[in-house]
Formats: sequence, C-alpha cells, structure tokens
Amino acid sequence: AVKKLQEEAATRETEKTREKAESDAAVKQLREEMAERETELASLRLEVEGLRADVYKGVGKTAPASTGSNSEGTQAELARLNAELSEKDAALSELAVQTLAFTEASKVRTGTLYKQSKYLKSWERRTVTLDPLGNLTWDGGAGHKGFVTLREGDRVVPVNQLDFQVEARDRKIAFRAGNAAEAGEWMEAIGEFVGGDTPLPPPPR
Repeated sequence: AVKKLQEEAATRETEKTREKAESDAAVKQLREEMAERETELASLRLEVEGLRADVYKGVGKTAPASTGSNSEGTQAELARLNAELSEKDAALSELAVQTLAFTEASKVRTGTLYKQSKYLKSWERRTVTLDPLGNLTWDGGAGHKGFVTLREGDRVVPVNQLDFQVEARDRKIAFRAGNAAEAGEWMEAIGEFVGGDTPLPPPPR
C-alpha cells in the first residue's frame, strides 16, 4: 500500500512538472510574439514619422515657380510620399489594433485590487494587470499609474489573508485583494514569474 501511494505521488509530481513545462513554453512563446509585435510597431512608427518629416520639408526641394519642370517633379515626389505616408499610417493603425487585441487576449491576469500608497500608506483601488512579459501594471487614472517588470529572484510575500507584497529589486509594492481566494490566485500568478514556491498566507486569527 505504501509503495502504491509513493508511485501515485511520483506520478502526480511528474504530471505537475510536465504541466509546468508546457505552461512555461506557452508563456515564452507569448513573450516572443509580443516582443516581435512591439518591435514591428515601433519600426513602422519611426518610418511613418520619417515620411511625414520629408513631406513637411518638401523633400528638401525649393523649386522656383519659373522652372516648371522642377516644380512638377517636386509636386510628383510630394504626391508619392503622401500616398506612401497614407499607406504606412493605415498599416500602423491596423497593427496597433492587432497589438491591442493580442495584448488583451494574452493577459495572464487582470482585476481590481487595492494598492497601498508609498508615502501616505492609504489604500486606493487600482486596475491591476499582469501580462505574459511579466509586466505588473496598476492604473488608477491620471497620475496614479505605475508598473514593475517581474524577474527571477523577485518575491511575492503574503502579509495576511488579504494582503500581499511584491518585492522587486529595490521596490516593495503592497496590494490588498477582496478575499483570500483572490489574493492566493494573484500570488500564484505572480509567483510564476519570480520563481520559487509562493509561501502560504498565515492562517486567520
């Protein structure tokens, strides 16, 4: 009977390891896809801005009105650049929409938590999001936004049944969930990025 229990435990551990490996591979793929999209978007944005600058400068040509051929050539070049600019702008807008849709679909977790103010120590509601790149962001409106990129070696530490603290390099960010289950789910999700086992919250008093 003991041997059977040991075999079952070993099987469960193997299955858990396999699932973790599959999850890590999926997250890695999402990270690579998102990074590729962000690079493509940034490159296209620079290209559009360069074209726009060329159009504004008249492609560096100031043909006199008396030289009709030069003027016509400049106008033709401006028309070409404007057409290319419109095409790039449309492509940029489409890629921005696709990137937003991809980001929304690939969020690891999002929800509403309370975040403790760094200096006033008051608790304020924030929309908190964890994405596949390990970016933990919080948004409470203008002037109340922030983020930290989670890395291996950072920590997520339970304070009590509802509160937990993210320790990322030289930063400590305190959050409060609406219930113990929600706090546990957030800590588990964050724990996937910082490595190591997430400690269990202390029992209620």
